Amino acid sequence: MRLKKTLGLLPSLWVAVAACGAPPPPTTASVPDGQPQHVLIISMDTVRADALGAWGSTTGATPHLDALAAKSVVFVQHTSAAPTTLASHTSLMTGRYPHYHGVPRNEHRVNDANAMLAERMGDSGFETAAFLGAMPLASHSGFLQGFSHVDARFDRQREPGLFNQTERSGDQVTDAVFAWVDDADRAKQRLFLFAHYFDAHQPYLPSALRRQQVGATGTRATLDEVRAVANALSLANPDDPRAAELRGLYAAEVAAVDEEVGRLLSGLADRGLTDLLVVVWADHGEGWSHPTDRFYHGYGVYQETVHTPLIWWEPGVYPLQISHPVSSVDIVPTLQARFDLPALASDGVDMTPLVRGERVAVRPLFSEATKPLDPGEGWLNANRLKSVRMGTLKLIWNPVDDAVQLYDLVRDPNETRDLSKRPGRRPDVVRLRGLVQTWALQANPLPTQRVESGAVLDQLRDLGYLE
Repeated sequence: MRLKKTLGLLPSLWVAVAACGAPPPPTTASVPDGQPQHVLIISMDTVRADALGAWGSTTGATPHLDALAAKSVVFVQHTSAAPTTLASHTSLMTGRYPHYHGVPRNEHRVNDANAMLAERMGDSGFETAAFLGAMPLASHSGFLQGFSHVDARFDRQREPGLFNQTERSGDQVTDAVFAWVDDADRAKQRLFLFAHYFDAHQPYLPSALRRQQVGATGTRATLDEVRAVANALSLANPDDPRAAELRGLYAAEVAAVDEEVGRLLSGLADRGLTDLLVVVWADHGEGWSHPTDRFYHGYGVYQETVHTPLIWWEPGVYPLQISHPVSSVDIVPTLQARFDLPALASDGVDMTPLVRGERVAVRPLFSEATKPLDPGEGWLNANRLKSVRMGTLKLIWNPVDDAVQLYDLVRDPNETRDLSKRPGRRPDVVRLRGLVQTWALQANPLPTQRVESGAVLDQLRDLGYLE
């Protein structure tokens, strides 16, 4: 299928791709005919879009991901539905916003009534397997519906005494995938694989090799040390040099994820899994600049925490960078259309027409904060910050006091200039506020229960998730 119309490309991405040694972006694209035999979703927890060279980073942290992006369809303006792990991942697997699938944040359980992508893939003849990097997605969460094989053994602590068996390093995740594939002749089966890498999440404990790769000046930062810097930034000195040190450590952890993504793709190809559709995605980013989320995520819906990478590759696809805004809820309907899966009720749309170059209408994309916890009745995120993106404009709305912020993401991608009080912007504010308020009123979440296990809550607390 050939591209009918050239899509607009971001100049900054041209530069980034050229820096990878790739040829200039093509003016046509195609989606291969037929269905790949295997599907792999790679989830990079807590990876900001601008942490990748393909999105403008100059840290040198992501050579493997940048090389993949240079030959893939890259959705440059991807918005995550929520800035915490379980809520965002549930949107990935259901195609629904949190206020429909019902998961407000991490210590809650996915309602079994949710129709999950893994279930649909399994029903369509795929062997389904999940390999987790951290316990927020483990069995207590209900997220693993539809996976016939789960590897979630957090029995090797990255540093003795620091964790309560809550996570594992990316190399262990990759090794677990290889061990399972090697256990049988998997290349002859139809596989749906989900690999979750958690290294970029706090605490920051990168290896010396990765620190050297990105020029990081620090050596490590525990959760308490990260919180101390964040509090200092909030209360006194926004230019504290320790902030640059943390950003360097974060880049080193992203470099560790990049290394494992490269090793995973190379290793699967060596094992005969070449007819493979790969989706590389991040659930949320990490805040640095805005007071709501300084070295944290969940309280705000700024681009730092909801603008994340989305890369789509399969054999025969032409490389293309798409600047049309898309959402994480669009991934399910795209895979559903590609593999003729049983229909799922979804808030998203099939992204394939964008790849074909067809004219697609701009539609509102929503995100909602997940913190702090509201212990009241009804939808627990009802009073949390919400955002709506419509084309290049984004409005953030606070349901508590009806306050708004308005940003032009082309002229101000870092959201430093609030336009909401400018007289000429009044129509934009009225229109976008109406969209997000109407969307909020449509909330109809499936019931959810907070996990009651003290051990699970302690583990989530060890990862910094609970207030």
